[in-house]
Amino acid sequence: MAFRLVANFEPTTDGHFIWKMKEELVADGWVVRSSGTGTGGVYGAASDVHALGGPYVNTLDLSTAWFCIRQPVSASPRREFVFFRPSTTHGVWRIYYSSDGTGFTGGTPSATVAPTATDAPGGASLVGQMYNGNSNTNNLFSTLAVRQYRQDILIGNSAEGFSFLTQARKIGLNASYLMIGLDVLLNANGLDTDPAMTIISGALGSDSERGVGADNVAAFLNSDTATTTVCRGWYLKGGGSAAWVNYPMPGFGWQNGSSQFNMVGTTSPPSVDVNGRMPSFPMLWSRGGAVHATQRGFKGRSRLFRYEMQQAYGRPYADRSRWIMGSFSIPWDGVTKMAM
Repeated sequence: MAFRLVANFEPTTDGHFIWKMKEELVADGWVVRSSGTGTGGVYGAASDVHALGGPYVNTLDLSTAWFCIRQPVSASPRREFVFFRPSTTHGVWRIYYSSDGTGFTGGTPSATVAPTATDAPGGASLVGQMYNGNSNTNNLFSTLAVRQYRQDILIGNSAEGFSFLTQARKIGLNASYLMIGLDVLLNANGLDTDPAMTIISGALGSDSERGVGADNVAAFLNSDTATTTVCRGWYLKGGGSAAWVNYPMPGFGWQNGSSQFNMVGTTSPPSVDVNGRMPSFPMLWSRGGAVHATQRGFKGRSRLFRYEMQQAYGRPYADRSRWIMGSFSIPWDGVTKMAM
């Protein structure tokens, strides 16, 4: 398969969750470009100071700890993320994104200060800050405490554009409560210099809502008003029609009586396969602002998600090639069982 799976991992802390994601990305060719242990006082200008290849030693649980991670060299454009922990508060992270190929080389980085990049509108020093704003009042994990969840990680190879996804899955329910990832899209606009979608969906769902797999709170269907649970990024990057949107919203659905419109499939009404499944999952990129804000348009089709047109939790396809998590499915390895 084009995605490698690491399933059923049990982190000991929130920092351990982020560290495990980093370690698995590095194992598949991603590079930690620079890093700092925050209050731990260690700065790696061109290295990973967070126990690369060894056991986790809690460096990402320290205030102002951070790292910059970069796609493999063959990626085009070569995308980068910075993960920064502004405090020791449970689950609080800032995540930044750059896709201009230069990446996070600006600012005055140190053990406690992450570097900056310039490829955001107006040359903003903090590129694509996708979660938690500057207030630190919300967090990714919310009330989902340590030891209440398991972690699954999917990492794509070059054929998948080095897309990846990691999730926190609540023990005993198997609903996905947190997702972080990069979805390099298919059938994308040819003028888009970054045909990808960043996925930062945290602290969503409850036992009754079945986590982010439920239609009304899905990772791909957030309200424009839910500014702490959706990300920012490009609808279209490059050229005179470039558009940066505050709250991109991937989604599916039909006209709902307002100006908001989400497409399902590549046709309307959507086509389904012989099993009643959606053959594709398009991503619709919305602009931020008021509820039901005007849509920017169709950005591309997901490599990761497929809409299942039904609600099911922790249920695999017969061949375990995909796993249904609510109303959508994600790739699986055809072998591994999902621990409850």
